Amino acid sequence: MKPLLGTALIKVANALLGIVVAIVLARALGAADYGVYSTAFVLASVISVFAQFGLSNLVLRETAVAAAGENYSGMKSIWIWASRVALSFAFAAIAVGAIAGFVLRGNYSSAQLATYFLALAVVPFLALGTLRAAALRGLGHAVLSQFPQLVLRPFLLLVLALLLGRMVPASPQYAMVMQLSATVGAFLAGSWLLWKFAPKELLKATAGTFPRRQWWTASGIMALSAGMNQINNYADILLLGLFRSSEEVGQYRAAFQVSALVAFGVQVVAMVYAAKFAQFRHNTDPAQFQKIVSRAARLAFGFAFPAALVLVLWGGFFLELLFGAEFRDGYAPLAILAAGQAMAAFFGSIGILLNMSGMEKHVAKGMGFVALSNLVLNIVLIPPFGMTGAALATVLSISVWKVHLWHSARKELHVDSRALVFGGRRDG
Repeated sequence: MKPLLGTALIKVANALLGIVVAIVLARALGAADYGVYSTAFVLASVISVFAQFGLSNLVLRETAVAAAGENYSGMKSIWIWASRVALSFAFAAIAVGAIAGFVLRGNYSSAQLATYFLALAVVPFLALGTLRAAALRGLGHAVLSQFPQLVLRPFLLLVLALLLGRMVPASPQYAMVMQLSATVGAFLAGSWLLWKFAPKELLKATAGTFPRRQWWTASGIMALSAGMNQINNYADILLLGLFRSSEEVGQYRAAFQVSALVAFGVQVVAMVYAAKFAQFRHNTDPAQFQKIVSRAARLAFGFAFPAALVLVLWGGFFLELLFGAEFRDGYAPLAILAAGQAMAAFFGSIGILLNMSGMEKHVAKGMGFVALSNLVLNIVLIPPFGMTGAALATVLSISVWKVHLWHSARKELHVDSRALVFGGRRDG
């Protein structure tokens, strides 16, 4: 129970720090420059995930297996191999990105280019930081593994961001320098934690032969899933930056940050109930399993619906209060995104439910279709409707995703994950 509580506290801190950092940066930079910064950092985040090539989950799995079997040679092998691959991919991505930036330099301002090139420097530290966290999780330190990236990095960024417009110019490139500094600081802290909690036998161990083919295959499958997830998470921001103004990107990013608060309760419920889903799926009768699933869905929806209702009714007021008057135009996408988060919560923690029940193939299968539909919808809706179109594309994609998972749960598990099901078996 302590790891769950610790993880929940980490998530709370991350959510609060995230929204405060967004407010500080947006107020200091203004909508246009905040849009430039957001687009560049989102691009760096996406590139870092591809640089990881699914390695974080592989490192987590192989570290846990090696720790259980006291195979310290194997543990050292996966850490060395994964770090080399991640760094190779990161530097290759930086090289390609630098060439692209040089070729397209005539289409962007000097501030945009400087921010973009600085964002590329963040990539290797994001990628390696994620691998360090995965190694710590594999060693059984789930809460500590999350602290550098989810708490320390946004805290350091917040401290530095408070200097914008005071001790340093309020510009997107200076904001990105601060992001780079915070990311490096978090990476160093994560590296120290890994060194401190790594088995002492690891220092004496020698790396064994790398089963490269096996690891490449496993990481490739995981990379495909991670890539599709990144498309779902960031297609709207990146395509909005491609088709519309930086100011609109900044306004949409602020709306997205606020709407994410609706889903916070859902995430906490998912963490608390994940183990129960696995336990009750295999150790109790179907009616009891349905009750557990329904209870989790009602809790998730109970958190999300009031928050969404407040944002739908008074979202413009909160955007202006938190970010400034020029961000009030983000009200329409905020209302759409908040309603979409509430709709998602209505279907419960369906993705976790399927994964904990051994139905991860259904999750992965639907993810590819949703990623493609999300990409297409953003391309179609953003040019004519701007950030409202981006919000609609996101919500429509989430709807397709949730309905697919709900149908899979009814068919394979004979359970209904919706919040308005109050027990009883529902056969598909």
